[in-house]
Amino acid sequence: MRRLLIQMKWQFLLLVRNKLITISVLVTLVYVALFFGIREAVPAEKVLVLLIMNDPAVIGWFFAGVIIMMEYRQNLLAALLVSPGSLHTYLLARILPLSVVGWACALGMALAAVGTQLQLVYFSVGVMGICLLSCLLGVFIVSYTFEFLQFTLRSVPVMLLVNLPLLNYFGLTQLSLFGLSPFQPGLDLIAASFQSGAPAGKLALAALLLLGWCGLLYLLVYRMFKSRILKL
Repeated sequence: MRRLLIQMKWQFLLLVRNKLITISVLVTLVYVALFFGIREAVPAEKVLVLLIMNDPAVIGWFFAGVIIMMEYRQNLLAALLVSPGSLHTYLLARILPLSVVGWACALGMALAAVGTQLQLVYFSVGVMGICLLSCLLGVFIVSYTFEFLQFTLRSVPVMLLVNLPLLNYFGLTQLSLFGLSPFQPGLDLIAASFQSGAPAGKLALAALLLLGWCGLLYLLVYRMFKSRILKL
């Protein structure tokens, strides 16, 4: 645990040094200004959900892959084979900081969109779950290629699949198949955070499903990373 916290600290410092946090804050401020301008005219909650699925989530998705690509090209991944730290520590230290940054950006937008009536616990669990899943998908894709262009191209169809639950959410479709998406429980929790009186049992089940999907995808990513990148 101590080694994980130390690595997470260094990852946050690298994010600051590479201006990622600064860029995220600036983009969030733009969205905050947007919500203050539109929340009386349009359903701000709908716009917020769309942005969360395509902004904080993409922060984790894109930068998790880019960070690992950079470390691979700098031969830093070879140190994993001889270092006392575990692969679990390496992966978590890159996934968790990006997820926290994504959650903070989403929270800033949510407070601007819906105000203090936001159900913070439901919102935080849903957003963190979506950010974690996005980071893990970024690592999964980079396990197949270290070329930036190929990484971007392979991300497009996966990103489309990630957003399928939004079609039901916006009433464009009513396909129960889309509800099987790993991102559906997170979307349900975020949607419930905008209203009071949501059934606690249903939301607890959504949280458990989200946790289960995160754990399942993490195990898959761990094995893919170990076999395809470290060749173990």
